[in-house]
Amino acid sequence: MNTAYVLISCEVAKEKSILDELKSLESAKEVSGLFGSYDIIVKLEATSEEELKDIVVSKIRNLKNIRTTLTLIVKEI
Repeated sequence: MNTAYVLISCEVAKEKSILDELKSLESAKEVSGLFGSYDIIVKLEATSEEELKDIVVSKIRNLKNIRTTLTLIVKEI
C-alpha cells in the first residue's frame, strides 16, 4: 500500500465543506483540520504512486475553494 499526506490551503470559512467532501473519498483514511500555514491534512492510501497522484490531481485539486496543496508521498527506507 502506498501512502501520501496532502496539506491543503483553502478559502476562508470553506474548511468544513471541504473536510466533508474529502471524507467521502474512499482513499482518504484520515482528514483533519489544522491551524497554521495549511488548513487541512489528508492521509491517502492507494495501490500505487500513480493512483495517489491521480487522486490529488483529479479529485482533490479540482474541489471548489482549494487554493494550494502540498503532497508528501511516503517512501519506505
